[in-house]
Order: sequence, then C-alpha cells, then structure tokens
Amino acid sequence: MDAFAALAWRFHGDAIADELQIPRDRAVDAVIGKAIEVNNRRRQSIRQKPDEWGAALNANMEAARQAIAERHGALYETEA
Repeated sequence: MDAFAALAWRFHGDAIADELQIPRDRAVDAVIGKAIEVNNRRRQSIRQKPDEWGAALNANMEAARQAIAERHGALYETEA
C-alpha cells in the first residue's frame, strides 16, 4: 500500500495529497523515484535505436492484446 500512496503523491501533488490525507513515506517515494528514473533512462536509450524501439512497441501491443483475449473482453462488461 505504501507504493500506491507514493504514486498518489506523484499524481496529485503535495497540496491535494495533503488534503486527501494520503500518508507519505519518503523512503518508498525515493524507491519509486529511482525506478522511474531507471525506466526513463532505459526508454530514452532504446528510442535512439529505431529497430529496437519498434520491436518494443510491437511486443507491448501484443502483450496487451493477449491480456485482453485472456479476459474475454473488457473487465467492466457484465452479462445480461
């Protein structure tokens, strides 16, 4: 749950997170920040190589299609 709170702080900013009384854990926030930094550097690096970037995009799209197919449609659909 600490990770979700840290993400909520990042999404909403200090003022709104304070108003919503979202707990803050600076250690978890630091870990989340480092993970974001590493991910951004990796993405920036791979974008410099168009073939790898295209392959990564295609792999992500295929993974998303597979996940949707395994769930037999959108999660919010209900049976009549």
